[in-house]
Amino acid sequence: MSVPVCAGTVLGVIGAGRLGLAVARLALAAGMTVRVAGSGAAIRTRQVVAMFAPGAETVGAGDVMGADVVVLAMPLSAIGDIDPAILRGAIVIDAMNYWPETDGVRPEFDDPSHPTSSMVAERFVDARVVKALNHVAFRDLEAGAKPLGSPYRIGVGLAGEGAALDAVADVIRCLGFDAVPVGTLAESGVLEPRGPVFGAAVSAAQLRARIDAAR
Repeated sequence: MSVPVCAGTVLGVIGAGRLGLAVARLALAAGMTVRVAGSGAAIRTRQVVAMFAPGAETVGAGDVMGADVVVLAMPLSAIGDIDPAILRGAIVIDAMNYWPETDGVRPEFDDPSHPTSSMVAERFVDARVVKALNHVAFRDLEAGAKPLGSPYRIGVGLAGEGAALDAVADVIRCLGFDAVPVGTLAESGVLEPRGPVFGAAVSAAQLRARIDAAR
């Protein structure tokens, strides 16, 4: 496992809620350049970012194009509001979960045989989608981030393939966690709210053990 290059990496975040801002803060602490796009009024996003992620740049959704990796941290039901062209060719971290209270009752998002990340990949067909950063609560992410080599790092699961999976694993390591690949997007259901590791802020070894036991 190579040491990831964190400083100089450009991370785009679409979504200026609690998770998106937590990821932005962790990325800034790792020396990354961070661009945050919110779904609401631009002035409100600027105010929120300036207050809770100072140092991040507030941009429009179209301006995340060109980032090394883009994190989707908005409500899952809002993916239809994002022009797929914005993410053409991008490496995309799907950090979203289906919550009926937020997204409304959407049976298509509630099919255990078809993980929601598969639908995200179908929407953004020209992007390279990796599921990650969705199964650990944002508070636990910030509290659990530790330097590379620390014995107390927590494991963060990710699902995807190829070079995109490797790139996202590097981002996870930069943010302060151990990356735990769990399979392809088709297998990403283990990271979803009904999966065996959802809500788990445990070591990489414990995370793997829970997934293996469930399978």
